[in-house]
Amino acid sequence: MNSDRLDTVVGIVLEFAEAYHLNAEFIKDMNNRYDTGEPETEEKVQFLRNVLPMLPASSNLVDLIKETLESVDTRNEEAKITKVSSYLLPNGGLVSVYRVDNEMIGDFFVATFDDGSNEVTWGCGVDTDDALKSAEDEWGKYNSGENPFSQVVKAIQS
Repeated sequence: MNSDRLDTVVGIVLEFAEAYHLNAEFIKDMNNRYDTGEPETEEKVQFLRNVLPMLPASSNLVDLIKETLESVDTRNEEAKITKVSSYLLPNGGLVSVYRVDNEMIGDFFVATFDDGSNEVTWGCGVDTDDALKSAEDEWGKYNSGENPFSQVVKAIQS
């Protein structure tokens, strides 16, 4: 593993965290570690593992972090992914929620939308509701019109 790449990815994530006001304590700690010296490789890897669930699951940054972690992680742990629920929408499409069990980065949930040709992850969270809300917000940033995740959230609440 090229340590320059690891440093570059950590730097990109720190800049992203600052730009998007992600204020988790472990982000502040990593900034402080760079201010006082060079963090150890394991500290950088753990930082990337911790920040991963905070990012939009469909982003290029997530792919970059995962590739970087794969190149430094020798544990080769696999995640267990289980579909928790699916919601067929009246106007077409399918919203699904998956639970991801992984010792390396912790357990979390992802919400996806499948339009019949592609299934895309739109949100993640600590539980089903959190993942759906995250997906609802993320969808609203990039799409106008009817939000499939809003439909599901409303259906669950009624």
